Amino acid sequence: MYNELIIMGTPNVGKSTLINELKKDSRYYIPKHVTNRAERSDDAGFYAYKETSYFFSNDMYIKANDDSGIYYGVAKKHLNIRGNQILVLNSSLKKLKEYSKKYKNKFVCIITSRNPVNKIKEATYKYIPTDMEYRIAEMEKELKILDRYCDFSANRIYYIEDFSSISEMVQKVKNDLNNYYFEGN
Repeated sequence: MYNELIIMGTPNVGKSTLINELKKDSRYYIPKHVTNRAERSDDAGFYAYKETSYFFSNDMYIKANDDSGIYYGVAKKHLNIRGNQILVLNSSLKKLKEYSKKYKNKFVCIITSRNPVNKIKEATYKYIPTDMEYRIAEMEKELKILDRYCDFSANRIYYIEDFSSISEMVQKVKNDLNNYYFEGN
């Protein structure tokens, strides 16, 4: 079994920035994540784009989907962890209920906003209007799950408004991860 870091959160709060920073540190392993949704400008090579059938014809380590048939996941064949690397997974808040039972000893990092609807609306460069409406509707479902299960699952919840910049938040998360994984709990 792997040491796992599960990153979850609402849109436009710095999850991709955090993952890109962790990629620079050889202690963390970020596998290729896959999705069947259309590519967005901020994806930066993070996802491989597959047909929906991929999620059913491959042995998936994690898989999440929404009511619209959009899937995200990581196939087991993409897990090439070396030594004691920490496996980093970007996952939907929709999986929080499952993780509350399955990952009691894993670090679950939730990044969100105190006003998540405004964070989505600020991302006009990222979402066309129909995508924005979809993300707001999905995020509202995710927030209900977060309210119900975060006390049982999350090691840390970070609110982007508590920091002067995304960079400051990323540094705080990296410090907490260093303390958790490398300097003792």
